[in-house]
Amino acid sequence: MQTNDLETITTTFVGQVESATKYEIDADNKGASLWVTKPTSGRNPNVIGREIIKVRMPHDMFAKLKADHDAGDIQFPCLMEIQAEVDMGGGNRAALTAISIRKHIPEPLDISAGKIDKTTGEILPGTGAAMADGLKPDAKTDTKPDNKSK
Repeated sequence: MQTNDLETITTTFVGQVESATKYEIDADNKGASLWVTKPTSGRNPNVIGREIIKVRMPHDMFAKLKADHDAGDIQFPCLMEIQAEVDMGGGNRAALTAISIRKHIPEPLDISAGKIDKTTGEILPGTGAAMADGLKPDAKTDTKPDNKSK
């Protein structure tokens, strides 16, 4: 049998982050979670409305998100780009653990044709207008765990 040399599997996705929560039972037992929603796929008749996905994250990442929120840099709910490790969770299901998170700034190709003025080629106000205003991702919007605690 052939073995896989990859130690971890990572994925990057964009999702609607509704909120972030943290818990701290004692110094050794603490963590945090992102609560991401998406429209229901319709495959489960027991779900009405949006599906909720829990993404674990390091405890110190919550403090950075809270600081960004308090400074007005992000407001929840917010469309965010999340890089996560994929691990085995309970019931042989995948469990996601965030390793970085930032506000999602659409690439020019992410903008639908309906949002582009056919005469001037300019991006119309609304979704995706951030790139037209010259906003670019920067280190201030990136939130990664502080590796000092490890």
